[in-house]
Amino acid sequence: MPGAAILEVEDLVVEFPRDHERLRAADGVSFGVGQGEIVGLVGESGCGKSVTALALFRLVPEPGRIAAGAVRLGGVELLALPERELRRYRGAGIAYVPQEPGEALNPVVRIGAQIVDVIRAHRSVSRKAAWDEAVDLLRRVGIADPERRARQYAHQFSGGMKQRALIAMALAARPRVLVADEPTTALDPTIQAGILDLLASLARDEGLGVLLITHDLGVVASACDRVLVMYAGRIVEQAGVATLFEEPAHPYTRALLAALPRPGVSRGALPAIRGAVPDLARLPPGCPFHPRCPVAIPACRDVEPAPVALGPDHAVRCLLASPDDAAGDSADRPEERP
Repeated sequence: MPGAAILEVEDLVVEFPRDHERLRAADGVSFGVGQGEIVGLVGESGCGKSVTALALFRLVPEPGRIAAGAVRLGGVELLALPERELRRYRGAGIAYVPQEPGEALNPVVRIGAQIVDVIRAHRSVSRKAAWDEAVDLLRRVGIADPERRARQYAHQFSGGMKQRALIAMALAARPRVLVADEPTTALDPTIQAGILDLLASLARDEGLGVLLITHDLGVVASACDRVLVMYAGRIVEQAGVATLFEEPAHPYTRALLAALPRPGVSRGALPAIRGAVPDLARLPPGCPFHPRCPVAIPACRDVEPAPVALGPDHAVRCLLASPDDAAGDSADRPEERP
């Protein structure tokens, strides 16, 4: 069972100015990640997932800014720390695995040396001790013959090995929370499964909290304990994985699940979500999903829904949701339009 929350995010707002408009890439985002827990953050491209991840490290690219909210790691408010002190928590408290391993790894420095640099940046150890630890980290993340591989360069690693090397580099500072941004993108299914198994073993055996950012609900189903569904900068539903897949409450979540490939269903027959993710600087009034929603009612065009608790760990932002849904009462749920 996951432990108490290590990472707590409360009402996080991230804004980007654009001409005379204000784009909110994250709008009142709240969630937690517990010890030994893998939490999935899922949504379409452009919904604000990666910006939310960067905000946890106070690394939002300019001219963006964190306009409001709190990010607490073990009770320490990271957004209030001076930059010099914050550097102690980046890596050692919360570590980041970026989307593109080929771009994140230095092509002219040996893999082992890159890990050594991370170790020595956070701890006072000899280069020899750091090298031995780097080799051991490569072994822990499942890279065969780590002594030889540590002396190689990024171009000598496959895509899956690069991803494992990045995870080893993130672990080098001994963090409590690991943020993995699309760690299985562009990997074949076998290698993808290996990366997810690695994250699961780190959470289970070492108590690492993991925030797994993905657009793939299949990845969420196989790896996560809880899931946050994001749309237009907001968390529109959050629940345990079993609850979300068995009792999805938000029309967007149901649409995402309906688009998952299933045995015996051809790719061309899969339902698509009509329309596109809205411009975050020009969101429609009311519920931002209502122009694409198959069950929208007139009030959805005017009223922005507040979170509704459907259970102890299940909440949704939808005017059509009610606590009765937690008991499986869906008699009054409108029928979705094709």
